[in-house]
Amino acid sequence: MGYFDLLEWTATFVEDLIILCTITAVSGRRQKSQHYLLIILSAVCLTGLINFLNSISTFSFLTPVISMCFSALVLSRVTSAGPLLLRGTACIMVYFVVLTIDYIVFALFGVLLGWSENTFPILTAPGMPRAMLIVITKSMDVQLYFLIRRFLPRICALKKKYHLALLLICLAAYITTQYFFSVFLYSEKDTLYRIVIFSWIYILFFVAIVIMALILITKSEQEKQTHILLKRTNQLLTENYQQLHGFQQKHAKQIHDFNHHLTALKGLEAAGKHAEVSEYINSLLSTAYRETALCHSGSDIIDAVINYKAAEAEQLDIKFSFTANFHIPTNIDPVDICGALANQIDNAFDACRNMPDADFREVKVIIKQVENFAFFRVENTAACNPFENNQSLISTKTDMSVQHGLGLKNIHDIADKYSGFLRSEYKDGFFVSVVSLCYEPLDT
Repeated sequence: MGYFDLLEWTATFVEDLIILCTITAVSGRRQKSQHYLLIILSAVCLTGLINFLNSISTFSFLTPVISMCFSALVLSRVTSAGPLLLRGTACIMVYFVVLTIDYIVFALFGVLLGWSENTFPILTAPGMPRAMLIVITKSMDVQLYFLIRRFLPRICALKKKYHLALLLICLAAYITTQYFFSVFLYSEKDTLYRIVIFSWIYILFFVAIVIMALILITKSEQEKQTHILLKRTNQLLTENYQQLHGFQQKHAKQIHDFNHHLTALKGLEAAGKHAEVSEYINSLLSTAYRETALCHSGSDIIDAVINYKAAEAEQLDIKFSFTANFHIPTNIDPVDICGALANQIDNAFDACRNMPDADFREVKVIIKQVENFAFFRVENTAACNPFENNQSLISTKTDMSVQHGLGLKNIHDIADKYSGFLRSEYKDGFFVSVVSLCYEPLDT
């Protein structure tokens, strides 16, 4: 293997490394401990596959298609944790950008050399012009990757419909760029600038603008949703503290009344009226004093939600029980905790309201932390299996003055934000909703 062959292999490896790093940066790492090793090994495999295909002239024209499919379907599955749609979108996007940069630099080199029939062979055959072309294009790829890599994870935050739109746009741009290159090879010099400047560069910037626009739209939607959840969180906290204040006042009144009862009993006892003492005590014991069990989970926002919902369940004549242990500090935003948990319980209350017999209305809440995951499990009795006629659990409320169906959407968005999930099932007369959120423990 000569120096130029080694340079070609190195350039292919660098390009493949950038492609896999970009896909992983967009869709998230699969394993933290062996992350870089997996990417390097995957890039070696992809480099070997591409050079093998290029060595067979029959398959050389299919090399980009096969390498893209292999990267998106196989290698990225090993290095990243994102879904196939996200990995495919990132794969098409990075291939398009790398290819377009190569074509633009290739065209500019051709202009500098004075485009002629011999220019294309000079730029594709081993030699100094080809070596300079490779070094410049791969250097630009590396610099561009390090320039934008901190923005790449924002693509993951896009909605699925935006991922699909971006996939189709990048695929169309990739095909168009390939077509223009085939036209460019057989064009006269007069059409060179139009093809390069007004086609490739325009398409490249168009795709960049589309990506930025989708990110800004998603960010605006997330900020709006966060504002709604934050407002709800503040409302719950306010109402919770108002309830606690009411409990304290009620407790103070009970202590005050208890002192009067003791004074009365002492007077009856001093007068020797033992029968009246016994009757008075029986009267006090028959009075229903129910102590309210307050939640002490370790999280103020969870306590606020549970305590408020417990009081609401009492008003709705719903049996409400909970087990909450959340003593490990996490990086989960309290607004997101409120958004997920409150919406789960609200959905459970809505289902219980539809039950004609109040004796069977019951909601159970279990909150726990296992390793780096927080689990919010809410069970509620249901009059029937909600999945029978509504597999997607679409809201069936008819009041058009209020937006419906946002609860499940909020929960799904929050679960996706923390690489978690929302699972629902109907079992033994109970509808079960489980939300998991992956978090990083905070040092205390």
